[in-house]
Amino acid sequence: MLRRFRLRGEDAVRGSLVLTRRDSAASPDLWPVNAYGVADTTAICPSQPLVQELVIEECRRAAASYSWASLELVALGFAGPRGDFFESICFCSACRYGYGAVDGILETVARERVEHPSLNTMLLWRRSVQYGLLQQIREAVGVPLWLRTAASLRYTGDMSSLTFEEARGLVDACTVSGGDVERLAALPRPMPIYGVGMPEHEMFAGHIVAEAE
Repeated sequence: MLRRFRLRGEDAVRGSLVLTRRDSAASPDLWPVNAYGVADTTAICPSQPLVQELVIEECRRAAASYSWASLELVALGFAGPRGDFFESICFCSACRYGYGAVDGILETVARERVEHPSLNTMLLWRRSVQYGLLQQIREAVGVPLWLRTAASLRYTGDMSSLTFEEARGLVDACTVSGGDVERLAALPRPMPIYGVGMPEHEMFAGHIVAEAE
């Protein structure tokens, strides 16, 4: 889904593209699958090679469709139903392959909803998937990129979990639409950060005030 938006006090038209949220028309092979074998039919898993190809091509088409001042990437990450962290741990074929030796342990951990060192392995791999996909998008498009991120290791909603520092060099700015402002403000900010429906705070270089279909 591609939307247009502007910043407060600015006339430039910017684009916002939702990447991994889909309706049930998406191929079942691309759906995230939790530890109980239940698929999330509203999303596609970014670890799947075909999903990465689709996302990169969508970004390329979106970037070429208009003279955008920037293109914001939304939902570049792993989403769990209702933001549930353990349900967000995906067990599609691509994720299982990526987990390697901890795959079986993770399945038990996700079902029993307990803390275990295997979660750290999973999270590092999950972030590497996001970073790699973002890097490919950066190489494929010729417009300034913005990233909607929660900058939180275990975030499982419609934003990336990459930090501002991790996105350095791949995007020109980041946007945030929720979370603890004081926590976000304490993180290194190597680029402008914009708020979406967020309270006024000195950390923000500006606010997105209008989104339209």
